[in-house]
Amino acid sequence: GQTVERLLGMAINSDQADDFGTWELKVVPLVPAVQAGGWRLKESMAITMFSVADLEPQPFDESHLWAKLQRSLVVGPSFEGAGESRSILLGAAPFDLDDPVLYAAIEEDYDEIRWVVRTEGLHALGGHIGQFVHPRPKGGKDAETMGFYARKSLVGRILGL
Repeated sequence: GQTVERLLGMAINSDQADDFGTWELKVVPLVPAVQAGGWRLKESMAITMFSVADLEPQPFDESHLWAKLQRSLVVGPSFEGAGESRSILLGAAPFDLDDPVLYAAIEEDYDEIRWVVRTEGLHALGGHIGQFVHPRPKGGKDAETMGFYARKSLVGRILGL
């Protein structure tokens, strides 16, 4: 992601603000899909960080998660391995929540995450929650900071994989 940002003239930062004024760049590496041919996602996609204080007062349509999703451009470069000297851009697509069924499913994921935090606490969150968007610690399982992540199935849907 940082390589693509540099190529587009963006300085590296970790701000929650949009990368390029009104849109957010999301880069998810793709690896060869050996058995099926074509390409598959290497990993899920980080969307944005959150805190308990952010979740409680914000319904989905006012959340930072929704704001990030509706302004995201998802880019899928090839991943050839650590220290790779090249990467081929295989696809790019805007995140589109115009499908009311998909919107409702992601809103349900968000509401479930809020409910778990409210009833069981931040420590109860994990990758088992959410159909399309799941919470997990940012920086490893013992990290204190949480993030929303798009499951591979959602990112694959966006990129048409």
